Amino acid sequence: MSEEEKTEGKKTLVSRRQVLMGTGMAIAAGAASSFVPKMVTEAVAATKKGAAAGSTKTKNVPLDEQVWDFEVPPPPISVANIKETITTDIVIVGSGAAGMPCAIAALETGAKVIVLEKLRKDQTFTPGRPDLGRAIGAWWGFSGSKLYKKRGIKVDKDQLAISQARSALWRCDQKQVKKVIDYGEKVADWWLDILEGQGINLDTIPIETHPEMNQQELPTQAHPRPGQYVYWHPTGHIIPCSVAEQALERHLNENGLQITYETPVKQLIKEGNKITGVIAQNKKGYIRINAKKGVILCTGGYEGNPEMMKKYIPEAKFYKEVYGKKTNTGDGYLMAQWAGARMDPWPHCPMTWDGMNPEALEKMHLDFVGVARQAWLWVNAFGERFMSEDNLYASVGKAMSLQPKSMMWTIFDERWRDDDVEEKLAGTVCRRMTTRKIPFILPMNTKEATEAMIKAGIILKADTIEELVAKMNKVGPSLGIGADLDVNTFKATVARYNQLMKSGHDDDFGKDPQKCFPCDKPPYYACRTVVGILVTQAGALVNDNFQVVDKDNKVIPGLYACGNVAGGFNSYEFSMDADIGSLGRCVVSGYLAAKHAAGVKV
Repeated sequence: MSEEEKTEGKKTLVSRRQVLMGTGMAIAAGAASSFVPKMVTEAVAATKKGAAAGSTKTKNVPLDEQVWDFEVPPPPISVANIKETITTDIVIVGSGAAGMPCAIAALETGAKVIVLEKLRKDQTFTPGRPDLGRAIGAWWGFSGSKLYKKRGIKVDKDQLAISQARSALWRCDQKQVKKVIDYGEKVADWWLDILEGQGINLDTIPIETHPEMNQQELPTQAHPRPGQYVYWHPTGHIIPCSVAEQALERHLNENGLQITYETPVKQLIKEGNKITGVIAQNKKGYIRINAKKGVILCTGGYEGNPEMMKKYIPEAKFYKEVYGKKTNTGDGYLMAQWAGARMDPWPHCPMTWDGMNPEALEKMHLDFVGVARQAWLWVNAFGERFMSEDNLYASVGKAMSLQPKSMMWTIFDERWRDDDVEEKLAGTVCRRMTTRKIPFILPMNTKEATEAMIKAGIILKADTIEELVAKMNKVGPSLGIGADLDVNTFKATVARYNQLMKSGHDDDFGKDPQKCFPCDKPPYYACRTVVGILVTQAGALVNDNFQVVDKDNKVIPGLYACGNVAGGFNSYEFSMDADIGSLGRCVVSGYLAAKHAAGVKV
């Protein structure tokens, strides 16, 4: 079957050749040949019974029971093709936010460690293109640290655990949540010590406390103010992933470990019910690496794999942009699945993002427009307001996806230049556009970046509302949002909005009163924004040692999963009120998995 083959009545999602040569994943080595044919036979049989995606025979087959082409395990790599065999204690697959802490923690036990990374070394940090690198983000959420104590920042760990479980609508492993919280402070201190040892001044690391939000102290119930019914816990240490990763890699190098780049893992080796190693591929060919103590998957999510997104996150059809790792193609996810792991139930958890703008990426290598993420006036393609602009990122994406064309216009006025206004409008993690409260903002949120986007035509500018509408309708078709904006409807929307904002109470949608600013100070601005995704957060279900479990919830010996390829933590949508479920969890899970694999108690 060719990559281009299209069969009437059936979608060829990813051909077998694409699985082998593109994502390059399989399940077992030749030594485990008794295992592989059974798996392949079962998958192929399921496909023949109508489980292939798009087949007319699948209409009564639940989506999570269908076997799409990319899910069929490819044939095992022949022993005759193995060019080299190596034996070590622990193999770590991936060197991102979970992989490098995992490697450091394993080395500390005296174990022999090999870290395999499919990217080139020069790919892992590409200035101006964080989407092409290893990890993404800058907010490392832990349940506490010595910096928290030094700065008098309090964390209620019980509330944190409840918030995380509630954000997952209770479809999570609360033992795992508790473990991440219980060990979070210890692991954060360990992580900070490593960064400090690499010359990073800890006193320069800001801690996200959401100071602009003017919240009450740790409540026992949901925060009562209009427009935002969650409590924002302290969200962690602010340090760009690229800075942290380079420091961690220097530490690894100083301790005798060099990450093995350009060596994607192609197969897990399974002997009996145990994972005993991997087969990877470098420039010379296939190599077999036996792992005496364990294989730890730290491969990240699958946001770079459109077909996996299509199956596991149905609403992905509304996502217009991927800001996350386009190199994250679900390698670890599928390898674990083929090894017999029990996977997160469908649908999976995305981390959606607002304010994304493909034109900014194309013209300036900036995937989102910082100023467009503020709580200004948001209208749909028809010029109608449709939600409170003061909301969590996920809430914005969900609401926007239901609008015409699943897009919106962000409308604002000359107040965007006013730090007093920006201080009150921003206040939530990477939306911040002023350094008044916390000395860190993202590059795309600066006034300089905003001016550049106005100059480039990404942000439209006009002296009157009528002129702004004309410009929006002129470029709308090329942006996919169309030219359905009626000037009278839009003027009525702006008038109503200004009336509410000046009153200080949003009768229509309950916007936070401190963010009630009218749009009446020309010139006026508009920016088309779309729903996008940062990362997927779903994978193999694990126990609280991050050992992968099978469909009977029994441990698969020798196999671990960490970070975004470990399941059972986030569900449906990533919540920002308890940010232990992202970068911080990566560090904690990598640390705990490494220690357990090495047989060391923590």
